[in-house]
Amino acid sequence: MHKVDLIEEIPARSIGFCFLKGVPLSSAAQKLVEFVSSEATLKNQP
Repeated sequence: MHKVDLIEEIPARSIGFCFLKGVPLSSAAQKLVEFVSSEATLKNQP
């Protein structure tokens, strides 16, 4: 729980990482995680 600030900043991305670490994903869930990750990456670029 030492990354609470990061989780609050980009909760969807953190949820995606939890999925990737913890559960085998269905294709739909993989698509969702890929979308969330790409969105977060775009927002973090200068």
